[in-house]
Amino acid sequence: MKRKSVLIIMLGFGLVPGMAFAQNPKDAPKREESIEELYLSSPGLRIAYEAARSDERESKLLAVSQINELIDEGMSAADEEKATVILRDLTAQGTSVLIREKRKLVNYFPDVRREACRVLASLKSEGARKNAEKVLIEVLNNDDDPIVKSQAVYSLGLLGLNENGEASRAIAHALEAQDYLAPNDNLAYSGCIALEKIAKANKGFNDASSLRILVRIAQGNYNRTVKEKALQVVKEIRTGSR
Repeated sequence: MKRKSVLIIMLGFGLVPGMAFAQNPKDAPKREESIEELYLSSPGLRIAYEAARSDERESKLLAVSQINELIDEGMSAADEEKATVILRDLTAQGTSVLIREKRKLVNYFPDVRREACRVLASLKSEGARKNAEKVLIEVLNNDDDPIVKSQAVYSLGLLGLNENGEASRAIAHALEAQDYLAPNDNLAYSGCIALEKIAKANKGFNDASSLRILVRIAQGNYNRTVKEKALQVVKEIRTGSR
């Protein structure tokens, strides 16, 4: 039998604050529902939850696909928030949620993390979208794969949220953290597009770090398309703020 060790640095599948069973007639103290109990009322989410719990990469991808289909079909705001909990766990496979067999990391699934980031941008209810923004910022802080980070950045742009400048600053930080001598053009381009979308959704912003990184990209060691896009976004933000 294989021996596995699991290290979870983030909140994974546990209890959801504020979600509790109704009191019985004797007014027994409320208790929080477990994730398993919460998802019993939604067969589609139950399938996604069970697939996400599997150690197998294919099952985790199935969980992401299932949630994507449920969003497309239409979910209640409450169910969307439950789906966000599952997606958050999937975005952390191999980075914050670590499963090892004989000291070897066996759940490093960048494609799962990327797809989960993509689906987070599809959420529609206000509460779920705010939670999605937080999850995507976590990805930018914790992930080491430029493709995953590119998707997280782009998804933040699609959400268009930027309360207190949190999203734009997180994007700027991710771009600044790149290797200056060999930066990733795809991540930089995704960042430019995301900052452009956030600026349009919020009628501009005055985040100095975002403007600074855009100028740095326009003058940096990137391909021509990326540099031109960065310069275009700078001009649009400056024009829109007047």
